[in-house]
Amino acid sequence: MYKVMIVDDEILVRIGLRSMIDWEGLGFQIVGEAGNGEAAYEKCLVLRPDVLITDIKMPQKDGFWLIEKVRELNPQIEVIVLTAYDEFEYVRKVMKLQVSDYILKAEMEEKEIEDILLAKKQNLDRRQQGNAENTEDNAEEKRQEQEEELLLGLLLNDYKPLELVKEKFEKMGIPWNQDSYCFLQLDFSSSMPKEYFAMEKTSGLLFACKQLISHRLQEKYRICLSKQFGMSITCFLLSKNISEKQLLSELQDIHEAIRQYFNISFQSASSRIETTLEEIRGQGAWIYRAADVLFSVEEGGHITQEKEENTVRECERMTVYSEAEVLEITECLLNGDTKGWQEAVKEIKERCRRYLFSSMNLKLLMVQLANTLLKNCQTGETDHDERLLAYQKDMIEAVNLHALFQDLSGYIECVQEILQESSLGNVELLLRKAETYVDKNYKNRIVVDDVASYLGISPYYFSNLFRKFRNIKFTSYLNQVRIEHAQKLLRDPRITVSQVYEETGFNDQSYFSKTFKKYTGMTVTEYKEKNIAARE
Repeated sequence: MYKVMIVDDEILVRIGLRSMIDWEGLGFQIVGEAGNGEAAYEKCLVLRPDVLITDIKMPQKDGFWLIEKVRELNPQIEVIVLTAYDEFEYVRKVMKLQVSDYILKAEMEEKEIEDILLAKKQNLDRRQQGNAENTEDNAEEKRQEQEEELLLGLLLNDYKPLELVKEKFEKMGIPWNQDSYCFLQLDFSSSMPKEYFAMEKTSGLLFACKQLISHRLQEKYRICLSKQFGMSITCFLLSKNISEKQLLSELQDIHEAIRQYFNISFQSASSRIETTLEEIRGQGAWIYRAADVLFSVEEGGHITQEKEENTVRECERMTVYSEAEVLEITECLLNGDTKGWQEAVKEIKERCRRYLFSSMNLKLLMVQLANTLLKNCQTGETDHDERLLAYQKDMIEAVNLHALFQDLSGYIECVQEILQESSLGNVELLLRKAETYVDKNYKNRIVVDDVASYLGISPYYFSNLFRKFRNIKFTSYLNQVRIEHAQKLLRDPRITVSQVYEETGFNDQSYFSKTFKKYTGMTVTEYKEKNIAARE
């Protein structure tokens, strides 16, 4: 199948051409359309059509401009011009571009178009005989690309001698230390559709993006070297004057074009603009670091070296999340307060975006947070839940901050569901077991952790359940039980106060006295005397 591109600012003309011809039956495939010359050329860079069917009068860049540009790209491309009755003057100009075939829009007939296409197909078939020459041209183009990528690698690696870089510059005819220089890093990993990972189409899509980016930047800068590294594209720009404002504007234009043509996005970072190669080579290490912190930059966002370095200095004084925040999320989980824990997680996420923490550190810290929450909310049924393990795996493999926190939120929601499911039938049984444990062990030292361990659940989960279903804190309940036993003992005149507090689990007489008065309204002595008087 030979590839065809249709270019016309009238959508009805494009629809008409698509529908009236059996393209595949003739050996052709329509690979793209466009409404103006500039958009068409950028698509040609990626799609490499064999046949171009184009209008002449179009907004932005017209057909003349487009034909000249695609001929530079592919001198052997077959061109068919669409025209109207009043455009014969244009036709004469087109003929100067060695285009002999044109179609009157008002009189488009299937037979006429098919005849023209079959003639074009014969030309293309004959041209296939010259594959050997094409192979040599492609080899030269590939060699040039490899030279540029080698130079970019030398620029990024400041361990290589500067003289080696200078030698490469001179060999490629590039001026030495007479311009401004800048590195760009564009990362596509966060917005690449998952089906491209699964179907291994990433390389082709990124190559198309690289072609478009190089084309756009080469129009503005004297030199633009670019190379794909994994899911990123690194560029080196050279020009007389490079300004940050101009660079941001061009990146925005590129971003819009890539979204329009490929429906994907990217995050970007730019180094300082330097005036010597010695200085710009020192930014190579930063470009590698930028590839990591772009993990936290929002889709379509951009960071500069200065902003990132200032953020790193602030980041050194910050923690990703505090112990208080972990306890807050735990409490919200145990109380079924979904909005509460979502707000707390959102706060942590915004802090991560603001301070650009390292991506791997963030992933490990979020997995640690998830494990801590699970431990705090342990019900005895969550330990080996496959859903939780899957969320943790996704957190480690997250491609950006948004995906990481989506997985974290999914994990917390899963824990919340398990808590709700487990609490329906087991709460009363658990609390009765806890109360029995207290009745048997109140004389000994008891803390919340001891009872929770006996029940096989987390201290946070147990404390929350007890307070929620008994309307009293566990420590208050424990003191209440101990004071009730103390009252019974104090009714025996032979027992001293020191014996009472030791027998009821209090390890401090002063604390026992204060607690006794709090629960009974009397001091220990008053209570003892009152009971003696009552017996007499």
